[in-house]
Amino acid sequence: MDTQPLPQALFALHESSESWVFMFDADDRLRYANPAYWAAARLQPQDGLTWAGIMRANHAHRQGLVIETDDIELWLATVASRRGKQPYRCFEVDTHDGRWFWVSETLSPEGWLLCIGTEITALRQDVRSLRQARDKALRAARTDSMTGLANRGHALTQLRQALDNPDAAPLCVALLDLDHFKLINDSLGHAAGDAVITDFCRHMLACTRREDMCARLGGEEFLLMLPHADLEQA
Repeated sequence: MDTQPLPQALFALHESSESWVFMFDADDRLRYANPAYWAAARLQPQDGLTWAGIMRANHAHRQGLVIETDDIELWLATVASRRGKQPYRCFEVDTHDGRWFWVSETLSPEGWLLCIGTEITALRQDVRSLRQARDKALRAARTDSMTGLANRGHALTQLRQALDNPDAAPLCVALLDLDHFKLINDSLGHAAGDAVITDFCRHMLACTRREDMCARLGGEEFLLMLPHADLEQA
């Protein structure tokens, strides 16, 4: 009878699995990845990598995970509006070697994110294309196209759900407005105004947690939802 301890056996199975097994902590730093994930991401095992850093590296070198965008920061903001906001979610990813993976994310109460990737390359292409088109349309309906943040409709839906969810307490909500923004548009033009809004959003994302919801309500008005934060923390 095999007397190998369960944690050791589980670790050995993860290490030998052809599926991806990887985990991020609450600060979105990669804390564990099995060899299959490192090989797919085309990265050498190392400490201190963040999710955003891995995505930037894959996009810059056109290797590992396929990221179809001309603006990686906008793409990161768009994904961040969904990432780590639900206890469980699934999505598809492609790799540059032509494979497709179905990835699940499971969020712990402490903010750790366990990710499992299973190869689905054998699925029919026509069915997959329809599903991808549906998913892209759904993301577009929830996202502000200029900043990548959640849009007004999606943000208010998430806010209503958080207010009804006792596990989100304490919950703080901030409404933000950029003062005298009209002066920028009037004196420098709308392109400059768009650049200011985009830059502001990237600063806001950089100083918020993965579980926080950043949204553009419209124009220069924004909403910031902070679950598990009291007024002093907010």
